[in-house]
Amino acid sequence: MLNKKAVSLTLLALGLSATTQVHAVLDNGAYFTPKGDKVVFHSYRDKAGELWIMNRDGSSPKKITSGDNHDRWPAISADGKKIAFVSRRNGNWDVYSVNIDGSHLTQITHTEEDELGASFSPDGKQIVYSRAKRGETPVIFVADAEGKNEHKITEGGTWPLWNAKNNQILYGKWGEDSRGIYVYDVNHKKEIKLVDGKNKPASSAWSPDGKSIYFVQEQHGQQEIFRMKSDGSHIEALNLKAQGDSRPVISPDGHLLLWGHNRHGGADIFAFHFGHDKEINLTPNSKYERFPDVNLKTRSVVVSSKRDGNGEIYRIDHHKKPINLTNSAHNDMGARWSPSGRLVSFSSNPLGAHNVYVMDANGGHKRQITENETDTFASGWSNDEKLIVTTHGRWGEQDVEVFNIETGKVTFKLDSDFAEFDPAFGPHSKSLVYVKGKNNNFGIYQINLETRKEVELVKAEGWNFAPNFSPDGSKLAFSSNRDGDLEIYVLDLKSKKIEQLTDNYREDNFPRWTADSKALIFDSDRYGNFEAFIVELKDKKRHRIDVGR
Repeated sequence: MLNKKAVSLTLLALGLSATTQVHAVLDNGAYFTPKGDKVVFHSYRDKAGELWIMNRDGSSPKKITSGDNHDRWPAISADGKKIAFVSRRNGNWDVYSVNIDGSHLTQITHTEEDELGASFSPDGKQIVYSRAKRGETPVIFVADAEGKNEHKITEGGTWPLWNAKNNQILYGKWGEDSRGIYVYDVNHKKEIKLVDGKNKPASSAWSPDGKSIYFVQEQHGQQEIFRMKSDGSHIEALNLKAQGDSRPVISPDGHLLLWGHNRHGGADIFAFHFGHDKEINLTPNSKYERFPDVNLKTRSVVVSSKRDGNGEIYRIDHHKKPINLTNSAHNDMGARWSPSGRLVSFSSNPLGAHNVYVMDANGGHKRQITENETDTFASGWSNDEKLIVTTHGRWGEQDVEVFNIETGKVTFKLDSDFAEFDPAFGPHSKSLVYVKGKNNNFGIYQINLETRKEVELVKAEGWNFAPNFSPDGSKLAFSSNRDGDLEIYVLDLKSKKIEQLTDNYREDNFPRWTADSKALIFDSDRYGNFEAFIVELKDKKRHRIDVGR
């Protein structure tokens, strides 16, 4: 059970409220019922992944499953009575089925590997799904609807969909040499490649009559939705943007196309009516809260949010409505408090590339600090508030620089053959801690600003990001994917012991310390969309931070 008293005390210490929760939303995985009058989808609007059903116009949404189980990617049987889906109810991804009214929940697979997508055969007597261990090639299996008599049909494919009209299974492959969209002809036991991997094809789905396939691939650097005939010919762009895990589906009457679109950081379900050439957001719920930072003196939090469409910087004070500090048409992000709480640094892109700006705590007196042609982000302040440490450059080529905000001049620079980023000042501002590495192996280092002596704190094995010293200087928080997913860790600088604080299959990142060094705030997309959380060092309990409207 969550220690609500401990959480409430820590939130109170932050000057925040635990009474109103943020409900970030990821709505995706739309699938029409056979009649086409309703849509089943998965959503994180209430819990961590549940199945919902709504009318095709988005009205009257209703839960089918409930709980923090990460129920995702539903597919409905041809008779409309059952739903196949994947869920983490028992730790890893398994295939389940449930009646469309929410009754008779049944676990189909019972493996230690992860199942990735499932759908029923045309007669409902079989089910197809893919399975993979982390880092290994996935395999597509077919089994009885109860999970018995399992047999392999092909390797490398994921997210299979069985079409009722032509008895073919549609799936994608993501390997470097095999990437593309494929079908498996069940009658002839033959695999056919329809689309190659040149334009990075992603999710795909059948038209109800089996004559067309809708899929996502890149065009001009942007994911878009395409349509082709079932034999792979006559590919045409529909001029509809798609971002993130977008599975396009078409209504039984062929008039309405639905897809998930990661427009503001979290996903909504969009609809396009072919007869009216009109795009509609059916589930306009997404918010996007990232890079939270708490001031150790004022106890206010600043956070980057896309709740109004573009990126803005918000300040959250105790029991008060969040204040939009930037109110711009640009993408403002990465806010950091100065030690006294008088100033806030952030990055904005009014001229194209992001550069560093500084403003007062109430959003006034904004002024530009850097003028770089590549993106530049502020990471922290010196104790005297005269210096800001930044990262700038393209991914894999970043450099760390320290700027004097009064003169605008660079006072210190790290420039090597390695990527260097995520810097922060060490105790007493006499050193920097930062990430350094290449080829997807990044370690954490500390360098003395006077002697330039560098010390490795965390080995360059996998991803180690966002290091941050505790206020008392005894510990270092950071994020790492050493267990497979980005989690929050703490290094005890005296004992050199590393402790894992979070355990979540999604992304936990950018930890920042509370004033008493007893807890960390961080951002996470564990409920579908990024939002701010707090975790206690003592008992590892975590809770959302209230950044409500």
